[in-house]
Amino acid sequence: DFRFQNATKQFSNMDRIVDYINGHPEVFEQRFGRKLRLQYSTLDEYFARLKGFSPLDFPARMGRSFLPITDHDVNAWSGFYSGFPNLKALARRAEATLRAVEALET
Repeated sequence: DFRFQNATKQFSNMDRIVDYINGHPEVFEQRFGRKLRLQYSTLDEYFARLKGFSPLDFPARMGRSFLPITDHDVNAWSGFYSGFPNLKALARRAEATLRAVEALET
């Protein structure tokens, strides 16, 4: 995956996000109605944890598309061209700006 070539920097940035979310549970409980706790795990740990849940425990997302999911700059899925066009344009501009800053940084 060419987007993650600097693992040390990527994990350092993810660590900051994880620490913030785990350090402010009241903010996310108020917004999502449940406490969030993030942690790194292996696929085995993830699937073992899922065994304790029923499919009914997860709410279905109906009538709205997800944010852009891409593997390259031209491939996108999940209603990319049909819903939230302004938000998706903003997401593309933000990603382009991030990539430009990363290029200047290296």
